[in-house]
Amino acid sequence: MLLDLTLGMMIYLVVSLFFHEPFNFWGLVVAGFFAGFPDIDFLLFAILRRKYNLVSHRLIHLPLPLITLGITAICAFGWLLVSHLPFSIGYAVALFAIGNLSHFIHDSYGELGIKWLWPFNNTIYQIRGFRIINGDVEAERHFRSLREGVKERSIWQEVIIRARMEPPGEQTISFFGLVFTLCALFYIFS
Repeated sequence: MLLDLTLGMMIYLVVSLFFHEPFNFWGLVVAGFFAGFPDIDFLLFAILRRKYNLVSHRLIHLPLPLITLGITAICAFGWLLVSHLPFSIGYAVALFAIGNLSHFIHDSYGELGIKWLWPFNNTIYQIRGFRIINGDVEAERHFRSLREGVKERSIWQEVIIRARMEPPGEQTISFFGLVFTLCALFYIFS
């Protein structure tokens, strides 16, 4: 979660400089939201997990359809947003696409990986070092371990389990990235 926020802030900084946009609090909020958007399915998971015996909240962690549908929705309904938000549709599309892409890349470093090419390919891909590997076997092992005791676990236990599955050092990288980005924001936009 902290990494998503940090990535959202970094993306906001880069996209704002690219589009020559002045500092805008709502642009920063939108960028943070878009970077964490794929995890919005955790709410559905929290509500439905016991009823349907769910072990993962990866319902919308599918880059091709999510990014395509998101960009299409922003372009189709952007005219409603533009009158209320002080930035262009192209700016919103860039924040959405890059924010979601960064989220999927960092989730690819995790133990569950991402189905990058779904619906064309059902393979789970993971990133290890600088290599992309087939993560089907490792992800299945983790799904199997998540299935054990799923009916008895509280939602807070589910959150703790997922926090432990994050790649090593992610919180440290997130913290230093957040500090660096805040300093850059203050320096550039002041």
